[in-house]
Amino acid sequence: MFSLLSLLFLSLTLPCLPLASACTTHYGGGLPCKIPFKMSGEIFFSCTTSRSTQEEGVLAKCPTKIDEDSLEASKEESDWGVCHTDCPMRQYQDNDQLRSLLSNLSSSYPDLATTFSIGHSVLGQDLLGVRLTTGARGQRTLLKPMVRLIANMHGNEVTGREMLSHLATVLVRGMGRDQRITRIMETTEVHIVPTVNPDGWDRATEEDCGGQDYASGRWNENKVDLNRDFPVLDSNGDRIGKPDTSDPLGSWDSLWVGRQPETVAIGTWSVNNPWVVAANFHDGAVVTSYPWDHYTDRDQKTGDH
Repeated sequence: MFSLLSLLFLSLTLPCLPLASACTTHYGGGLPCKIPFKMSGEIFFSCTTSRSTQEEGVLAKCPTKIDEDSLEASKEESDWGVCHTDCPMRQYQDNDQLRSLLSNLSSSYPDLATTFSIGHSVLGQDLLGVRLTTGARGQRTLLKPMVRLIANMHGNEVTGREMLSHLATVLVRGMGRDQRITRIMETTEVHIVPTVNPDGWDRATEEDCGGQDYASGRWNENKVDLNRDFPVLDSNGDRIGKPDTSDPLGSWDSLWVGRQPETVAIGTWSVNNPWVVAANFHDGAVVTSYPWDHYTDRDQKTGDH
């Protein structure tokens, strides 16, 4: 499991090439990038800043020449170029591009990726996800651990959705090419929903990341902060929407009454599957929020955040 988490954070520097696009150098006028590639045995699926010189500053570069058998990149500086904006992680994907990426993964690698929908946003946009594992078209192998990763709950927090969409491609395209990735795909089911607030994303403005309201894209279309819309404790310490244990088949239904469609989609998907670990990626600050992080007593804490 730790291998998966470390790979996720490495996806900032190890994302991968979208299936339907080319990655070029020197403002689109140079040679194409050779992706994936390896440096000293480590596999990369996109540009790296490690080849930048002090005089250049921080530049994302890719090799234009590799050993086709080993994938090892040339060490000659002339065989490297500065990545253009058509390369992965060089610009934000809109909602249509994001859905196309997941659909292309599923159609191109049907044994490793399959798409699913957990529901729809207020405006009817599909909350599309992808299941990543060997034998993705078949039934889950008994006791094979399931991991749930979501992002973009606040529509103007966008780094997480880019990380997760590229992590999906890293896992699929790295299968059989990298030992660690292959082990994850063979032993784990990774379920990714890159955006759970696509309506908010459509309202957000690039480079304006500090908004805390509807106009900024943080809230959903009904002007609700989805991160504050899940069941919590009331002033008496009782859970709001406590399940009716006398009706096992409908015991969870009361939790979602009056809540947003995105909240209902995430919540029902969460309680209906045997996850072993899950993460909801937010952006903008260094903070970790532990269960349970909502108390009626303001002085009660869950520890260091």
